[in-house]
Amino acid sequence: MHVVFGWKLDGPCHPQTANGSSAAIGQPVVGPSGFLNLLESALGLVGPNTPAAVRIARYQGRLRSHDDGSRFYSGSFVRDAWATAKHILAWRDELYASGWQGQQIESAGPRLETMASLEMAGSQPLGSCPGERIHAILEVLTNGHDLPVETIDVVSSEERLPLMWRRLLARLRASGITIRALEPSVNTGDSDLVAIQCALRGDKAEKFVGDGSLVILDADDEWQAADAVAAWLSSGDNRETVIVRGNGCPALDAACRRLGLPRPGWTETSPQRSALQVLPLALEILWDPLEPARILEFLSLPRSPLPPFVSRRFVRALMDEPGIGGERWIEAWQDCIRDLTGWRRADGLDDAAIESEIRKAQDEWKFWLEPQRFRRSDGIPVQRVQDVCHRIAQWSGGGAQRDRDYLFLTAAAHSSALSESIAALGVSHIPAIQLGRIIDAVTAEGASAPAATEEAAPWSVVDAPGQVWGTADTVVWWGFSGDVSSPPRQPWSSAEIAALAAVDAHVEPIEDAVLREAASWRQALLGARSRAILIMPRRLRGETATPHPLWHEIFAQLELLQAVTKARIPAQAIAIGETARLGDREIKRQGISPLALPTARRRWIVPASTIARRPIESITSIKTMIECPLAWALNYGARVRPGALNVLPDDANLVGILAHAVVENLFAQRKTWLPQEAASASAKMFDSLVVQTAAPLLRLGYAVEYERAKARVSDSIRLLVQMISDAGLTVRGCEEEVVVAFAPGQDFEGYLDLVLEDPKGRSVVLDLKWATRDKYRREEVQEGRALQLAGYTWLEEQAGRTPLGAGYFMLRQQSLLFTSPYPFPAAHHVPGSDLKQTWAALRAAYDHRMEQLERGDVLVRGVEAGTDDTDVDPMPQVEPGCRFCDYGSLCGASIEGGRR
Repeated sequence: MHVVFGWKLDGPCHPQTANGSSAAIGQPVVGPSGFLNLLESALGLVGPNTPAAVRIARYQGRLRSHDDGSRFYSGSFVRDAWATAKHILAWRDELYASGWQGQQIESAGPRLETMASLEMAGSQPLGSCPGERIHAILEVLTNGHDLPVETIDVVSSEERLPLMWRRLLARLRASGITIRALEPSVNTGDSDLVAIQCALRGDKAEKFVGDGSLVILDADDEWQAADAVAAWLSSGDNRETVIVRGNGCPALDAACRRLGLPRPGWTETSPQRSALQVLPLALEILWDPLEPARILEFLSLPRSPLPPFVSRRFVRALMDEPGIGGERWIEAWQDCIRDLTGWRRADGLDDAAIESEIRKAQDEWKFWLEPQRFRRSDGIPVQRVQDVCHRIAQWSGGGAQRDRDYLFLTAAAHSSALSESIAALGVSHIPAIQLGRIIDAVTAEGASAPAATEEAAPWSVVDAPGQVWGTADTVVWWGFSGDVSSPPRQPWSSAEIAALAAVDAHVEPIEDAVLREAASWRQALLGARSRAILIMPRRLRGETATPHPLWHEIFAQLELLQAVTKARIPAQAIAIGETARLGDREIKRQGISPLALPTARRRWIVPASTIARRPIESITSIKTMIECPLAWALNYGARVRPGALNVLPDDANLVGILAHAVVENLFAQRKTWLPQEAASASAKMFDSLVVQTAAPLLRLGYAVEYERAKARVSDSIRLLVQMISDAGLTVRGCEEEVVVAFAPGQDFEGYLDLVLEDPKGRSVVLDLKWATRDKYRREEVQEGRALQLAGYTWLEEQAGRTPLGAGYFMLRQQSLLFTSPYPFPAAHHVPGSDLKQTWAALRAAYDHRMEQLERGDVLVRGVEAGTDDTDVDPMPQVEPGCRFCDYGSLCGASIEGGRR
């Protein structure tokens, strides 16, 4: 076997095999991780991989068992045990990489003495770090085991490798394996690229003429840079090209896709993929106080343990009443059970089998939707977390088998690692902060986006400049900018380093790691034969980007030669001209004439009878029809709904929802109350119903606002009860559902917030509102636009009752806006509305618009009528609902020329 080994050669490399071919047997190119895997496989040392989070948890157990309050880590451990364990474990692994083997060292000081004693503490193995793996390989090689390796070419300078790696190579050399230093071939000629390569090797650059062999592409941002790179790739032969993509970015993939080129892909990973969010969200919803937003996020995941029909039902329930156990929540349960029962009966199952399946399904749904919750200050039982991990591992394992999706496998691995990590802690409860830290550690690696994978291309792609260990005609270094992480600070004192050296453990100086990293940066440029193009955007993701550190070396040489402007090419120049030159290629662009924006359309024509009357209408749907027939057609006819992420109501709406629930429950308990008695009961109901209908109001930091809202609601209800009593009225019902015939084959439905009666049995309808101001509702009544009140009074008439009038009771302002001077005092009367006349106009307008829709004539009221438009608006006093419409970008009303 012929092996090429380099410090940066884990992952994609160029060339891919030791002999330079695209594929070969026995010609591996490996970095540190691949090299250790290769040796361990040959020597029979392969063992199970221990996740990083599990190692931290086990080490935290060791630290806890060893902590007597006087250890060097004791103070930090009390404040943040997880972060302390993670930090000290990293120190421990670095010590093993330096040659230490866990032994006690005389006169080493308390820190190293504690580190040694920790190696003997704890019964659970930590799992091997790279240093320990090298120790194990050296021990086996000392016993004379043979390896199927003949030659090892070392790309990185052997002298710059860490101590244990130098010892490993020396031991392999002693066992008869040929180990050679692989020096890159020296490029010759008088090009600009050769001049800079000479400077990077330590010689002097003599001249720089701007021949295009070394180009710094200066771009405003990654999108501009991506357009230029894709244009260059599409303008020539790329078989001898290597792209150093770094993390890559979607902009480069999108630019290549536009020009019909393969995607280079990008390597950024994220724990935010939908299947990977199940675990953290499933644990987040276990905390008290309840956070409906987290439950909504869990239910809105494209992939979750709950069936889609269940998630949809409960999402709607939360949107109406953000809480658990309320009326909408109970209805969601009933609907889900009814749906599942109907489907199983249609499948031919008998009642006993259906009942068994329903019971099993309910238990599963309740596990996720109605779990026991725990105070963050008390922590959560380990067993409960493990139960969640077990359920998710089962679900994701089944998903992986069914869909063959690696994201499910990753989710299963995360769940198993978390379960194992918390078990290793040796505690019964986990604090909220520590559980969050462990979840972050488990999910840190995340997963790449499905669209991020590279596609087969004539060029080669590597992730880092150090992965170019051979030569290539052209090197394109994408993202030659961005922050480069600094090496960690040396944690050991001079005395501790000396003590370690006494037992042949030599801590690597920070300078050596920096020099090794810098040498890997130069590899890509030194491997270019003809040209190198370095892409240097000034901004990345909207933030100012810093040049790559290697740029400072190149810039120093260019500045000496007064050639900085010769090397830099602005990406903007490539975008604006018909022809431009970048490196060795001429890029040609063809101008495209601008397309005219679509004009706003007043009328949309569809085939007749496409749109039909609904079996049942409500005042909300009719109001939508009057405001804009197109909005009605899209919403109710075509069922085109907004695709934005579900969002819970804001605080003002939450208080309104809760206030409605309080009033409904108050009068459901009994119809007659004394004002102060009603206020006291309302305050208690406010507290008892908030979890069911408006749980976000219980969030931390909202206590003052919560108490203010409760006081305002209870005081408003006191005033409402007083007004009802003073007017000689009694409460007939709350949230009354009334359904009456509207047209042949069509019903009209309404829910009346609060219905009162006078001694003669005549009805008064009040609609309860919680709004910032009452100005809009007052104007609505004054101008004859109170469509909702008109619809409710018509419902009462059709149900055989005599309505005296209707009005809005504004809970927040504690005011009543009534359409009649009787039975309330005249101060509450808002003149201007004739509800019967309003309803007659509303009904005529609805019929007129519905006839137009049935003919296929769909009107957009938000677009101004043209001079040839003969349509007569049946209710011009009702403004189009464009301000709150979801279809503005579809209808054209938002385009210039439409009504503002």
